Amino acid sequence: MNIPVTSPFAKSLDSRFPKVKVKFTGDRPKNDGSSGKSKASGFRSVTIPYLKKDVYGQPIEDEPYTPADVLSKSDLAHIQELEDRQNANPKVDMTPEEIDFYAKKYYAEKYEKKYPAEKRLPVSEKRYSLVVGLPASGKSTIIEDLQDKMPSVPCTVDDIRRMLPGYKKGDGSRSLMNVARQICEKVFEMALANREPILQESTGRNKSALIELLKKVKKQGYKTYLYLVDIPNKEAIQRVVSRSRIKDSEGRHQFSRPSDVISIGNQHRLVFEDLVQNSGLVDEYAVFDNYKDRLKLVDSSKKES
Repeated sequence: MNIPVTSPFAKSLDSRFPKVKVKFTGDRPKNDGSSGKSKASGFRSVTIPYLKKDVYGQPIEDEPYTPADVLSKSDLAHIQELEDRQNANPKVDMTPEEIDFYAKKYYAEKYEKKYPAEKRLPVSEKRYSLVVGLPASGKSTIIEDLQDKMPSVPCTVDDIRRMLPGYKKGDGSRSLMNVARQICEKVFEMALANREPILQESTGRNKSALIELLKKVKKQGYKTYLYLVDIPNKEAIQRVVSRSRIKDSEGRHQFSRPSDVISIGNQHRLVFEDLVQNSGLVDEYAVFDNYKDRLKLVDSSKKES
């Protein structure tokens, strides 16, 4: 899906996020129940559509539930069939030489050949963009739009898995997870060494890993952009199933476990909020609601002029 060029998101991309910070000037609840200001970043409190909090600022979790509380019997049977097909494929390992080969192939196909030198951002404009969200929330839509407007080296595990032998039109995707992550890390290091813009995605559950990534790129002089695409968790479970039933032109499908959505819970939202307000590692951010209104910009570090 293409985002209209008149949308606030498109405008913010076209303006390359000028250095306009939205300062928080009032008091806000801290996690300990007292009030205070966010001192690490200077950003005000972040609006996150589906992050529920009580009056003390403490996150409120949904009542415990399972996929069976959300999905129909036919959906559950479909998911179980896909799980069985995934489990039939043993874990794939690769030599360092193979990892290097596929990293160079991916780098060339997804960046060097796709974006000739004259279409790339200047070396001086070093950008690191990270898109956070649940499985099936719409991360890939934002990534595609970002890459079209500001060509970057993509480091996405799902894309890497699709190019590897053993993917088996999606049935072998889980068996390739470990090697795909290694290839992704190699692509990241190549882009960093070449001082190219970098674009990654994450479910956001591992805050320490994201902090290390942000520290690494900041050390190399990159400007950091953090995006959150948010939908209700139960909607994500429904979309995971719907997405698994759709096949692309090559007959491939994409599969994520509904249980992964449940295990992530609010973690991605809390990690995003904490990185923006307290880490001091985020230069610009934007939050999108991708539930009923497609990719609606609900908050950002930039005010529209």
